Amino acid sequence: MKHKLLKLALFVIPLIGNSQSFVGFATDNYSGVHGVISNPANVVDSRFKFDLNLVSVSAFLGNDYAELSLFDLSNDDYEFEADRILTLSDDNNALSNIDVLGPSFMFNINKNNAIALSTRARVFASINNINGEVVELFDEKLDQNVAVNIANLNANATAHAWAEYRLTYGRVIFDKNEHFLKGGVTIKYLQGYGYSTAVSNDASVNYDPFVLNPPSTVNGEFTGNGTADYAFSNNFDTNNNGEAFENDDDVDYKAQATGVGFDLGFVYEWRPEAEKYKTKNANGNLVPLKYKNKYYLKAGLSITDIGSLKYKESLSTNYNFNGVVINRETIEDGDFEEEIEPLLNPREEIISSKIKLPAAMHINVDWHAYKKLYLNLNTDLSLINEDEKNANRIANTLSLTPRLETKWFSVYSPLSVRQYGDFIWGAGMRLGPLFIGSGSILTNILGKSKSADVYAGLKLPIYQNKLKDKDKDGVYDKYDECPKEAGSIDNNGCPLPVVEEVVEEVVELDTDNDGILDSLDECPNEAGIAENNGCPKIEPVVIDTDNDGVEDSKDACPDKFGLIANNGCPNITNLNDDAEKAKEVVETINEYAKTINFASGKTTFTAETFDSLTSILTILNKYPDSNFEINGYTDSVGSSALNLKLSQNRAYAVLAYFVENGIGTKRLKAVGHGEENPIADNATKQGRALNRRVEISLLK
Repeated sequence: MKHKLLKLALFVIPLIGNSQSFVGFATDNYSGVHGVISNPANVVDSRFKFDLNLVSVSAFLGNDYAELSLFDLSNDDYEFEADRILTLSDDNNALSNIDVLGPSFMFNINKNNAIALSTRARVFASINNINGEVVELFDEKLDQNVAVNIANLNANATAHAWAEYRLTYGRVIFDKNEHFLKGGVTIKYLQGYGYSTAVSNDASVNYDPFVLNPPSTVNGEFTGNGTADYAFSNNFDTNNNGEAFENDDDVDYKAQATGVGFDLGFVYEWRPEAEKYKTKNANGNLVPLKYKNKYYLKAGLSITDIGSLKYKESLSTNYNFNGVVINRETIEDGDFEEEIEPLLNPREEIISSKIKLPAAMHINVDWHAYKKLYLNLNTDLSLINEDEKNANRIANTLSLTPRLETKWFSVYSPLSVRQYGDFIWGAGMRLGPLFIGSGSILTNILGKSKSADVYAGLKLPIYQNKLKDKDKDGVYDKYDECPKEAGSIDNNGCPLPVVEEVVEEVVELDTDNDGILDSLDECPNEAGIAENNGCPKIEPVVIDTDNDGVEDSKDACPDKFGLIANNGCPNITNLNDDAEKAKEVVETINEYAKTINFASGKTTFTAETFDSLTSILTILNKYPDSNFEINGYTDSVGSSALNLKLSQNRAYAVLAYFVENGIGTKRLKAVGHGEENPIADNATKQGRALNRRVEISLLK
């Protein structure tokens, strides 16, 4: 038995599998107790009243040494060695995983607390930093005329089988408006059922197929240096080299070690429409709708498999390869224990070994994209170093999984990239109590792959009930005190009681006998009129200084006799009749004129100029007997003759606009002044902008 385990540990084709069990399914909101495996916080605020797993199995197998088409293996003409593609490196790595979740269940204690009890059996095998040429040598080159010389081999391998009895507790930490946080912890009692480990320490392998040995045949020989250690739990010692066994016929499958482990996790949910997923209970308090997913974005962080098991009595063998020479015939045909092992200088001893669990950190983000569509991003990171002995590890993995999720049905398709460069594409589905899937099935169907996995399970889920409102009054039947009769939310779903109005006869008084009751009379002791709220009418004193019939409070020109139609002012149609008014109007016109702008070097107006022209046009129409002069100016850039012509054309453009809009030509005059009369310094950009202008003045 011992030599079989040694060959398996040192020379098996490296296996690399996905690190997470139940890939794709575990991130479903309806995965139930399976979601607790990667994050114990998932036990609370779930979509289940109760979830019972009957049995489910997840198995992973793959390698970074050989890529092959798994679906062609059943063909009669399939040639394994010819079809595969080898990838050799100095540090090929390995991992395989079988995960069996036995009878397990979870249930809610109340809305903020939940627990789960589960049983789990696991088998992990991992090989780290093994040289691919060593694997290839024993795999296919022993009978080829190829010399192999490999030094500094520092590989390590661990195979481990154990069981877990798990207690999980989860609690809602806070639930405030759109922010929700929950946490959970799993305590695990561990039972170890066996392990084997192998470590090479600066070992070297030399193989020369051309060495001649009697009777003159090409046998070749192996030589080596360095050391190697191989250990296994005493239940695998069928040769009874240790002292713990009395029966050497069969392997003892009883528990050989115990230990304690734990998982810890948190989940945060962003719920921007949190109030939409709450209702009032019979006490008027807001309670969540348990059957609905409430988040837009969910993020989880967890650490799993912290712990170890201690095997008290294990058989350890140290091999010293220094000066070892073994011919090929012995390697191929010789008995390991009788002919090969004695040449490796074995030294055995009974030891105690601590085997670490495959500790890992998991980060998960789930986006509720649209209605029943979700997109999940998950990463699994090993917390065990590749060089660590007596420990299993996972392969770092990043997975992106779109899924369609409903209460009774889900379908998902994970796309994953692993630490060693392998891309895999899988698919899976859940149909009520049944689920099945694979993280690599589509990759294996479409072509060659370095890995394969599959999982399936049967469970008994009892979902949170969808609340009903039979009387359609907005109060769910569970909290409705009158579920068959439409009522008011404020009265717990019952109709509001009818209150009969009691009318008392009130005697009203009218102290001043003016016909207005004292309760409505602002002057109850003085007779008045209704129009004045019961007070006497007081005639106001009217002042009209200019005697034009418009009282001063409403007269725009209280010192000048004017017209009622003109708000008490004289009707001025010619501004030359009122110098003060003329000054005010011309200033107003030129304020608008400041924003008359032209396209660069042209006489066409810019779009924003028309509002100013319209405002000036209104003023010109108000004083039909007044005449105006339009003066155009430019800055000093360019020749004086061109600037003069440009200013004249721009002044005429303004005149033309007014004429086109109803102003007589006799009332207007346009003059261009070119560079004359600057109002700012032409040496600056700001000054030149001010000098490019149009001014309008009143003609006498």
